[in-house]
Amino acid sequence: MCRRFLVLLVALVLIAPPIAVGGNRPVSAAGGVPLFQPSDRLDSPVRGTAARAEWFAGHYGAKRGSDVALYINEVYRLAPMVGLNPAIIIAQSALETDTWRTVYWSDHLNPAGIGVTYSGSPSYTWNNGIDAARGHLVHFYLYAVGEVRSGNVLYPYKSLDPRYNAAVSAGYAGIADTINDLTGRWATDPNYAPKIAGRGNDIFIRHRLLGTGHTSNSSSATLADDASGATAWVTITSTLPDAAFMWVDLGEVRSIGTIRWLFKETGYADLMRVQVSTDRATWTTIGRYGNAPALQWQGVAYQTSARYVRFRFSNPNRDPKLGSLAEVQVWPPTAPALAVTNTSAAAAADAPVTGSSSGDRTPTPAPGTSPTATMTPSSEPTGEGVTSEPVTATEEPLLPPTSPRRARERQGTPAAG
Repeated sequence: MCRRFLVLLVALVLIAPPIAVGGNRPVSAAGGVPLFQPSDRLDSPVRGTAARAEWFAGHYGAKRGSDVALYINEVYRLAPMVGLNPAIIIAQSALETDTWRTVYWSDHLNPAGIGVTYSGSPSYTWNNGIDAARGHLVHFYLYAVGEVRSGNVLYPYKSLDPRYNAAVSAGYAGIADTINDLTGRWATDPNYAPKIAGRGNDIFIRHRLLGTGHTSNSSSATLADDASGATAWVTITSTLPDAAFMWVDLGEVRSIGTIRWLFKETGYADLMRVQVSTDRATWTTIGRYGNAPALQWQGVAYQTSARYVRFRFSNPNRDPKLGSLAEVQVWPPTAPALAVTNTSAAAAADAPVTGSSSGDRTPTPAPGTSPTATMTPSSEPTGEGVTSEPVTATEEPLLPPTSPRRARERQGTPAAG
């Protein structure tokens, strides 16, 4: 079975979206795409678009971009022809390859750890992204439906799955109806299914950040949207900063349900205001927050509509720098809500987020998450001392390549992935 040991920072940063549970499937505001859940059937209807997945890959620095595009589009072409949901397959691949940035992808175009049975294991190499998609689909179909028979559209591509016969021999043909069923079979990670569902929400549900800006006394705000807990937006002056802010642009006015942030370090957010705006001229403060543990998601659940979200820092305690925002996220209204902080007072905002910060289990919404602070519109200059910048993949630093694998031996029988 295929599995990779995800780097801790990546797990914290990019695999932390919400997993919906129970009841009727909630629908996001992102083009009506239903939220991904571990209980989703692998043969469910098509969800999302190839274009959205391509944007996500490029935005977060996927390697061998042309092959990523070929892979994504071939998955979206072939998967519906055999009754599989292409978005789930893309989400699995993004998880397994750290958004197509691992050595196994860059050197071998291995889309899902297929045949990699331990860390550093050699890998089969696919010729291009199309072949990688076809091999992945054969292997996925085997698990979800059963053996690929003559006459099946995937039959000519069986040779592109180096672990097909091993999976059949291990009894994995037709063994997985849902994402949950991949856990312990495709991967030994007990949280494999929530991570796949979380990555699907991250790709297809979360609002895209299409631009950023920051005060001139600080680093690039793109460092708060690069899927890395090792980088952060922070002030960079040699003198004590009085204040600083950064903002993100959703491209147009959108419905917002939750705003979240992740600190790389703690101690540089004694007073932080989260603000929203439709025009970057008048800002409305939706809550005041403070220091929180590093690499633990914080957030505020607040129903509003805005185009811009700003994180404005003051320095009442004369700290040597401000910010240290590793990541920020803006989500549409969803049910259930993401885990968020349970306060709007800066003095009490250093409690950890309720629920999981790494997407490895369903977050539990904190009670009373709507802020009680007064909504305060303010008109503030944005020209002098402010830098605006479009978000582009070339501006974003990449995480170092990871060597993502796991051991596959279970009761003496090698896993088939």
